[in-house]
Amino acid sequence: MLADNCAAAERRLALIIANNAYTSVPQLDYTHIDGENIRRALADLGFEDVRFVKDVSLSLMREEIVAFGRKIEAQNAIKAPGEKVIAFFYFAGHGVADSRFPGNYLLPTDADVRQSEDLQASGIRLKDTIELIGLAKPAASFFVIDACRDFALDPDVTDARAGFIRESQDVLGSLIGYATALGTTTIDGNVYSEELASALGLPSADAGRAFQEAQIKIVRRTEGTRPQRPYFENGLVDIIHFRDGAATAVRLQRGPQAEPAALA
Repeated sequence: MLADNCAAAERRLALIIANNAYTSVPQLDYTHIDGENIRRALADLGFEDVRFVKDVSLSLMREEIVAFGRKIEAQNAIKAPGEKVIAFFYFAGHGVADSRFPGNYLLPTDADVRQSEDLQASGIRLKDTIELIGLAKPAASFFVIDACRDFALDPDVTDARAGFIRESQDVLGSLIGYATALGTTTIDGNVYSEELASALGLPSADAGRAFQEAQIKIVRRTEGTRPQRPYFENGLVDIIHFRDGAATAVRLQRGPQAEPAALA
């Protein structure tokens, strides 16, 4: 498939991590489908390098993120004058916010988290990921976190929060998207990935508009069940269009349309 004109002047790279098979915390059911939905959407939009990994340990997750940063640096080194390097990071899996050691943590499959102190040793801090990719100096970077579930830590621990908290660093040059609003949770399902994958392909819509469109569709879609309110922070300094011209439908995978379940 020919790339869109907007993609021709950009070098587009993506890292997708989808974790289902947790060993010490509750397993998830649909994150692989989420990752595949986003993979197909980005490939359709001219992303030339889309790395999709599933069920990764802490050491492998760190390696993947570091390698992604190096890929961005390498593309910056060889890009033609006027070209931009666009980075897209997507994570589906468990995530936890902690107030004692402030930050949002993405959990690998071997995370053993029983109290707040375990997060630093068992999780990947989102802030560190944002900063590492920022050091590679992409023209624009996207961090999409489809991971707003909470689960039971030690009942005496009060520092782990439901949902995520606002990232403290400057997001200039980046867009950070969350599957649901800060401080809230959502069920394990595919609503966010389905609507975001479709919205990214809207013709001539800038990136901020695409995330807003997904937000609107999800709010409408989840009314009357368990309301889901996606949230994003837009610090982009360039106008980024994922697609020029007419949109084409992205073939989505859909998990079973189960009734909302209680959080694990």
